[in-house]
Amino acid sequence: MIPLTIIGGYLGAGKTTLLNQLLAGDHGLRLAVLVNDFGEVNIDASLITSHDGDTYTLANGCICCSIGDDLSGTLMDIARAENPPDEVIIEASGVADATRFATYSGEWIGYGLRAIVVLADVETIRTKATDKYVGDLVVQQLRGADLVVLNKTDLVSPSVVDDVRGWLETKGVSAPTIATTQGELRADVLFDMPADSDGQTHAHDHRVTDHTSVFSSTVIRSDEPWNRASFEAALGALPTSVVRAKGFVILDGEAMLFQLVGERWTLSEASNQRAKSTEIVLLGTADQAALDEAANELAATAQR
Repeated sequence: MIPLTIIGGYLGAGKTTLLNQLLAGDHGLRLAVLVNDFGEVNIDASLITSHDGDTYTLANGCICCSIGDDLSGTLMDIARAENPPDEVIIEASGVADATRFATYSGEWIGYGLRAIVVLADVETIRTKATDKYVGDLVVQQLRGADLVVLNKTDLVSPSVVDDVRGWLETKGVSAPTIATTQGELRADVLFDMPADSDGQTHAHDHRVTDHTSVFSSTVIRSDEPWNRASFEAALGALPTSVVRAKGFVILDGEAMLFQLVGERWTLSEASNQRAKSTEIVLLGTADQAALDEAANELAATAQR
């Protein structure tokens, strides 16, 4: 299954800027990015190795395609490629509800939905949400997110970012939030990063200018048996500061691959037969002590 991420958000939120960053990033992943408007994609000409119709091929192994009129057909072609990408990203139109793509994702053979990530212009989002023409759409987009990226935080004070986070809660938006500038988001927040020769997973692209939060990470290791029902209940109690988690977990004696982005998580049969014990990496926007506490609570609850 090729992981599929949907990027949404109203016009001007910074979706294309984020995609440009990902396409040019030194993250070691082969990405296929499907966009609505090629004219807005500003790919560095030095990165382009070929251009065939509606597809750009880049030197780092990424490709950028126009969505066109047949999204399903394009996705099928990508999945059937001799060397398919590691991850696929779809940019939803600024006036579309990204959950619509999520509804169809179950019909796209060979793909598994990783997350719906919605960008918001932190300076203008509250004003747009009150617009009589598009306000309902803006709020609906935010409510459908697994992860909300509050972009353009360099244009406002940290107190405004905090106010917007509080406002989101009043609108029924429960997804975790990350504050960014210029669409710069660490690739390991969204994707599985490849392991280097030392076997460790690293974020190769460190261009992060988030002035309201600092990423921290921690690892849960356990040889104790975990209960699946208890583990799933513990996931529902994770604080919103936990934005990413992944690893292997032994549940009721069975090795499972665990993935979490924002509010969306999956468990699948582990193909790695070396997984004999639980080992999960958590990435969060809270300080280290708070993230460690969340990890300890997760482990304690899962063992009950």
